[in-house]
Amino acid sequence: MPNKMRAAQIMEYEKPYELHERAIPQCGDHDLLIQVYAAGFCHSDLQVWNGQFPAASLPMIPSHEPAGKIAQIGANVQGSWKVGDRVGVLNYKNACGGCAGCRQHSRRSKRPDPRFCQRRIVAGFRHDGAFAEYMLADPNTTVHLPDGVSFEQGAPLMCAGATVWGALRKLSPQVQPGDAVAVVGIGGLGQLGVQFSKALGYRTIAMDNRDEGRQLALDLPDHLKPDLVMDSTTEDADQKISEFTSGEGLAGIVVCTDSIQANAWCLQQLGNGGVMVPLGLPKDKWQFDSEVMVFHELTIKGSYVASAEEVESMLKVVAKHGISSHLTVLGFSEIPSLIGRYLHASMKGRLVINIKGEDLVAVGDAESVLESIGVTNGIPANESQDYHQLLAAVHDVAEHILQLPDYTARTDTEKYPRENIRRPSADEQDFGNAWAHKFLIRGNSQGSLLQGKTLCLKDNVAVAGVPQFFGTDAIPAWTPNDDATVVRRALDAGADVVGTTICENFCNSTSSFTSAQGTVYNPYARGYSAGGSTSGGSAVVGGGLVDIAIGADQGGSIRVPSSFCGCVGLKPTHGLVPYTGISSGDAINDHAGPIARSVSDVALCLDAISGKDDYDDRTLGAPIHGSTQYAKSLRNSVAGLKIGVLKEGFEHRLVNEEVKSTVRKAIQSFERLGATVEEVSLPLHLEGPAIWTIQQRIAGTFNMLGYAHGRRGLFSTAYETARQPWTNESFQKLFPSTKNTIINGLSLMQNYPGLYAKTMNLAQQLRDSYEMLFEDYDLIVMPTTPFVAPPNIDWKRGEDAPMDALKPSMGITINTAIFDVTGHPAMSLPVGFSPSTVDSEVRLPVGMQLVGGLWQEQKILNAAFAWESANDWKKIGIPKDQESRLSTKL
Repeated sequence: MPNKMRAAQIMEYEKPYELHERAIPQCGDHDLLIQVYAAGFCHSDLQVWNGQFPAASLPMIPSHEPAGKIAQIGANVQGSWKVGDRVGVLNYKNACGGCAGCRQHSRRSKRPDPRFCQRRIVAGFRHDGAFAEYMLADPNTTVHLPDGVSFEQGAPLMCAGATVWGALRKLSPQVQPGDAVAVVGIGGLGQLGVQFSKALGYRTIAMDNRDEGRQLALDLPDHLKPDLVMDSTTEDADQKISEFTSGEGLAGIVVCTDSIQANAWCLQQLGNGGVMVPLGLPKDKWQFDSEVMVFHELTIKGSYVASAEEVESMLKVVAKHGISSHLTVLGFSEIPSLIGRYLHASMKGRLVINIKGEDLVAVGDAESVLESIGVTNGIPANESQDYHQLLAAVHDVAEHILQLPDYTARTDTEKYPRENIRRPSADEQDFGNAWAHKFLIRGNSQGSLLQGKTLCLKDNVAVAGVPQFFGTDAIPAWTPNDDATVVRRALDAGADVVGTTICENFCNSTSSFTSAQGTVYNPYARGYSAGGSTSGGSAVVGGGLVDIAIGADQGGSIRVPSSFCGCVGLKPTHGLVPYTGISSGDAINDHAGPIARSVSDVALCLDAISGKDDYDDRTLGAPIHGSTQYAKSLRNSVAGLKIGVLKEGFEHRLVNEEVKSTVRKAIQSFERLGATVEEVSLPLHLEGPAIWTIQQRIAGTFNMLGYAHGRRGLFSTAYETARQPWTNESFQKLFPSTKNTIINGLSLMQNYPGLYAKTMNLAQQLRDSYEMLFEDYDLIVMPTTPFVAPPNIDWKRGEDAPMDALKPSMGITINTAIFDVTGHPAMSLPVGFSPSTVDSEVRLPVGMQLVGGLWQEQKILNAAFAWESANDWKKIGIPKDQESRLSTKL
């Protein structure tokens, strides 16, 4: 290591920075020596430069936003630090441990927090900072910089990012995901604040009276773009906020300007119990309306940057969501001109000095990439430099793409405004925790197909402005900017959308206790499974609270919960219903479809949402949207219909005898109605679960890890960035079924070359075999599930065995999953009740699965409609003395 370093210094206040050579600071026993790669400049640096924050002594090295690598580690430094670690450094350091501030903090936390130490060192304010090649850092206020965050992007996060992140976190617990939050003043600080607010799941307003400030907000990627961008000085500003919040006022405001008038106005925009965090430091005193504060029980909170722990959590969010600043990057030699540029040039976003002058890609990175797939010594020494340059070039292209505006299908929120988006209170929940978010979007008053119908959506279906959980807490909730195609079509057809309903963990379970947002109960028996993964939707439809749910099915996730909850659930032919805007499991298995209490409502919804979507290449073979007439073509007759009873669908050892009996009795009704019914055999059907398992494990893993999948379409960058990269912390929060998918998939890819290809060949063989059956038969029928809803279990992560979590759902999809791989349309129709396998006094719905040839939904709908018209399924399998006890509302 050299003895000297380059450094920029303040020699006199209000005079240009000067470049000098300084001795590299000595690394003490409790210090980290940081080689600075990038350092930021912000408004407070200007205040230091003009003497508003006097330095301990001059000359002094300015800047308090450094990012770089550890060069040396003091002998007594604790922790897992290593030389070469990529880090960011907060500007406060060296808590004394004895002053009143330190004593007070030590009672709340074990980790020292120099922010409140009365003797703290403040780098870049009173003591030497980051405009130098090396600086000393306190391990307690040094944070790891994620690999996906460049030094240039990381530097501003150490002050600007930490400041606005700390302010937003202080809005909780009063402010929750889905609440309306405003960020006021969209400069370098506010631009980060808007992105953080979106990442935290808030409905976000960006306010600025400057055109360039509002443009900064509009230039953000779509998944981080605010829900509303406005000028707070216009005459209709109050009205816009009132409309955005349904008259309730804002839940929280972070003010990134020191304008006394702006802060006073912001306080007036809060709703009851609202929270405001002002970040500006005006020379004069604040002027707030005490009457508004008292009568609306408002809170004004101070916020001083953020703790190291809070910054570490911020950096995880930055990495997952791809949060970034608009940067102007200057070289070290340009530091003397920095103040003039800042004062007189029109600069957008943050100003950063590239201290080290090194690219994102380091020498040896190409070799490291190959080692990750088991290729060692893959690049000869004489070729290494060329591949380094090529890798650096493609990184430059990637950075360029990330800076471009995203392209999405624009949602007309003026035509279809979102009202009162909220997480439901305990009093608003139904069937345990069936609702993810409640809100109201009123459908087209001129719509006909779904006029007067209420509709809910599985919590993987995008609704602009509504945070999405996807059944997990392993990744933060993200807020889509656009409606899924099925949502737009349902609204156009007149449906009122009333909320999103719980789905199971990453849509990866047919139980109803795996969601991080809570357990869902069966509407016919509390404590029993509602099925999954469309658990919440099936429960509220089966329980009579909503007319129709739109679900998604990759292995049975529409049909299984429909069977358990006494609903009619249709998985259409692959591609008939667009998947644009729905979080994917795998493009081969992705199916979206309706769940309702009647066949006619299923047909109406299918008419409304089906048809080709130019954004989704799954739909290339689908009819033109609006051209189908499934509902109008319903026929109350099966005369002439030929139905095959699939022998293998009944023969599996898991199929319960009571379920077999109930379904066979239901099939007899088809004969009485005039259909020809014959037993058919397809032994390959029994291989369906194995084929689906291998296909789903490998393809599902590729999807979970964010690998390319070869499909054209519009994708949710908000979702993709939310779940990447995977960390130990996020993986540990996954439910065992999701962990198992990833473990299985990685192992299969490593150990069985050619397995996926052969599996897909066998899937094609099975698809062709079913199609041959449909040359002779209009439909085939079998039980939807092998048994009725099992009891939910109270499984606790970290306490109970993973196998215990998986047992309740084992075998449920033996008759459903394979039709996701082959793409055939399949419906679950309720045909009666059967005793619970654990309590004969409890009667639960039984579903019969009707499967048709590709694009033959009309045959399925007609047969189901005829059966439904001739039978009251709720009176089948219920002892006479128990009929009056049957209730679908807990």
